[in-house]
Amino acid sequence: MLKQRTLQRIVKASGIGLHSGQKVMINFVPHYADGGIVFRRIDLNPPVDIPADALLIQEAF
Repeated sequence: MLKQRTLQRIVKASGIGLHSGQKVMINFVPHYADGGIVFRRIDLNPPVDIPADALLIQEAF
């Protein structure tokens, strides 16, 4: 069994988006045990959670 680790507290960062060139902000938030990595799109209404899963990768067209 692999040891799990998470963040101790929320970490915030900002910068320039790679594809958009616009200013962006990102928050890394601690997660519960066995929760995995989840990306949350808060720019959508309602917000959408996207789990980090290799099976969700698609080829861009």
